[in-house]
Amino acid sequence: YRWSVVHDSRTSDICKEIEQEIKNRGGKVKLGEMKKIQEEISKKYLGQDWTYRDFVPHINCRSKLTRSVSD
Repeated sequence: YRWSVVHDSRTSDICKEIEQEIKNRGGKVKLGEMKKIQEEISKKYLGQDWTYRDFVPHINCRSKLTRSVSD
């Protein structure tokens, strides 16, 4: 899976960091790995009390999970 980020003046640091982490891992990751990355980065910015919901790393997130096409 890939993390598709909307790039404009409102793009969050959370989504930018998630995108960079996915790029560092080859541009795509398995679904469980994506959840773990998003949860860790979300809690880094929003605090350990933040309740992460699958694929919603922060309130008003405009980025989305996309399925990777086989190489």
